[in-house]
Amino acid sequence: MSDIVATNETILVAGGGISGISAALEAAEAGKQVILVEKNAYIGGRVTQLYKYFPKLCHPTCGMEINQRRAKSNPNLTILTMAEVTGISSDKGDYSIKVKLKPRYVNNNCTACGKCSDTVDAEFDSEFNYGLNQRKGAYIAYNNAYPQTYVLDERIIGTDDASKAKDACLADAIDLEIMASLKQTHYVRENIIDGTSDIYYIDIRAIDRFEDFYQ
Repeated sequence: MSDIVATNETILVAGGGISGISAALEAAEAGKQVILVEKNAYIGGRVTQLYKYFPKLCHPTCGMEINQRRAKSNPNLTILTMAEVTGISSDKGDYSIKVKLKPRYVNNNCTACGKCSDTVDAEFDSEFNYGLNQRKGAYIAYNNAYPQTYVLDERIIGTDDASKAKDACLADAIDLEIMASLKQTHYVRENIIDGTSDIYYIDIRAIDRFEDFYQ
């Protein structure tokens, strides 16, 4: 007799490279609830950094665009970027996962207009391009990166550059306050059963109606 395979459990895929994306999409399209965890600010991994890949010798954006479209349209797939699995515990298949989320300081209102990047002066070596060029302190890894949401480098937080980026944003997408952390914690609790988050802070600044959100 074959073992019974549970069909109502959430699947977590660690790593949003081409293999991770493929596995997550196949499971999600089969009806499973899937959470894809990726440490970078975008999915695609090293494939997105290639010039062309074998055997079709086409640019990575060609194949990745199809997978990105599949990911966007599938409600069973939740993607957590700038996230890392830091702990796994289990009891006969009942897994508990700890995920560490780094702040992006930009929320889902971002339209990827680039105005924040235009106004920021600070520049840093581009991790995406192996340090061969520089990127701004407000950046998106490459033109077709998914999600199409900018990132504020943590090294500009608390500087004039961060304030200039926030003032330049017409979509009210830049969040420099503690509410960004509270929002991410809320996302974790919504998408991960029994998920917990730890916030290390100097002061919780949640005022007016946001105090209820904090509570």
